[in-house]
Amino acid sequence: MGKHLARYSREGLGVDINSVAVQNSEHNRDRLGLSNVSFHRSDVFDNVVGQFDVIVCNHPFFDSDPIEGEMITRAWFNNGEFIERFFQEAPKYLKKGGKIIMPFFPFAGNKNNPKLHAERLGYKVETINDEVIDDENIQKGEFIIYMICL
Repeated sequence: MGKHLARYSREGLGVDINSVAVQNSEHNRDRLGLSNVSFHRSDVFDNVVGQFDVIVCNHPFFDSDPIEGEMITRAWFNNGEFIERFFQEAPKYLKKGGKIIMPFFPFAGNKNNPKLHAERLGYKVETINDEVIDDENIQKGEFIIYMICL
């Protein structure tokens, strides 16, 4: 995802709680010859400084607790705490008129549905993509992308 976003951005910052994911992103950035993107480890916004025109958040989709000791499961499973925290903290990091872009897979259930959380907290939500994916190599099912604004 970052590879495509970097083409449309002057500069970008990617964060992840998982240091292996950060290292992987740095490796891919270097392999692709991108110079306008940096990455570092952060739990949501803990290590983020500044305000942004666009925040893209690929949050955990599935309603479950991560498996203890298995860091990768934090990318997949969350009981709603991450998305709630994200939307409560995001206004501090969005420039005036800024937008949040978030994907969502309805098959994961509504506990981590960005639209439901965002609207409840006073954000405006627009669906910018809603399609059914039928790719045996990636996934199958409905895939939605939301654009979210204050």
